[in-house]
Amino acid sequence: MNLAVMRERLDYQSLLLGVVVMVTCALLALAYQLTREPIQQALADDMRQSFSQVLPDHLYDNDLLDHAGQIEAPWGSLTYYQASLAGDISAVVFPMQASGYAGKIEMLVAIKANGELSGVRVLVHQETPGLGDKIEVARDPWITYFTGKSLHNPLPTGWAVKKDGGEFDQFTGATITPRAIVAEIKRALLFFELSSRHCCIRSGCRTLSVRSLRSKELKSMTDYRRLAQDGLWSNNMVFAQMLALCPVMAVTSTATNGLGMGLATLFVLLGANMIISTLRHFISPAIRIPVYIVIIATLVTLTDMLINAFAYELYKVLGLFIALIVVNCAILGRAEAFASKNTLWDSIVDSLMMGIGLTWALVIIGGVREVIGSGTLFANAHLLLGAPFAFLEITVIPDYRGFLIMVLPPGGFIAVGFCWWRNAG
Repeated sequence: MNLAVMRERLDYQSLLLGVVVMVTCALLALAYQLTREPIQQALADDMRQSFSQVLPDHLYDNDLLDHAGQIEAPWGSLTYYQASLAGDISAVVFPMQASGYAGKIEMLVAIKANGELSGVRVLVHQETPGLGDKIEVARDPWITYFTGKSLHNPLPTGWAVKKDGGEFDQFTGATITPRAIVAEIKRALLFFELSSRHCCIRSGCRTLSVRSLRSKELKSMTDYRRLAQDGLWSNNMVFAQMLALCPVMAVTSTATNGLGMGLATLFVLLGANMIISTLRHFISPAIRIPVYIVIIATLVTLTDMLINAFAYELYKVLGLFIALIVVNCAILGRAEAFASKNTLWDSIVDSLMMGIGLTWALVIIGGVREVIGSGTLFANAHLLLGAPFAFLEITVIPDYRGFLIMVLPPGGFIAVGFCWWRNAG
């Protein structure tokens, strides 16, 4: 049979896909067996080294990795590590995650049994070099000033940066980062006090009472307003993270094209986050990336087919770039950084905010390019949204002769550069 004919048959496509999946699974299984123990050992050594930065050796004589626990709270599971000396609990280490200017800040907060901070260290961050990166102890001693502090030293009202009426210094030109760090340390201290009051960490119980969690002293770990702010503005995929630049430059010649690409990406991001969050407890960390890619690729293929079937004229413009959503690092990044670690509802909120933030960024850039380049706004909106939305198609500048460079890819660089400049300002 002719190969060209076979390639169009569904059974041939299914068989080929099945063979590829089986071969790649076999390779992954082999690689996993060969690398599992070295990877686990490297991670354990790195974690022990991190513990030594926040806990002096004289405070404990046990292996903290062997004394890890989890407390189930309404927002999910909070991990902690118990340090003990001669059998008595001497300190607790909390891995915490603050929301900085450029993304999540992973940190360790060590609290001694008397409620004093033994040490705080930032493990991973993406803050601005020269400004927000002063949270690294190698660049600035600022993070060491928390050692010896407690929830009541200073008083709870003093747990803020000086700009907000607190007692802790902020960085010149970078207030968001230290504000987030101070708030997260205070949250760890509050949680330690409440959990100790209810004997959770000391006795090893796994559930902190809902009554104590409703205390006015402790806010929910999932701050939906913060998720909205991150997705829509402060951590916007385009204006803050500078991601998804391929479609930003190539597709946003009109606001309609930007809206179409944004909605397609939002659909994939929402679907991927929902599936990955639901399956997060079943996905092995060793094969998580291939699983995420398969899920994202499947959703992108579905999106591609739907746009091709129901918005063909728009598909002719966006077609190539819809397929490239698979390699949009922002989608994989949200799966890895958020959906794989949070509940389904939290992941839905995060993906909606991030997706809407990307969509409005694409619409703004497309609108700027379209108005300057063609004198119109939302041209051909009916192709995407249907005839009832034809009213969106506006001629901003009648009899406009156009400015060609703005509807070409170089116009994308100009518009994005202008938007970044306004955002920085």
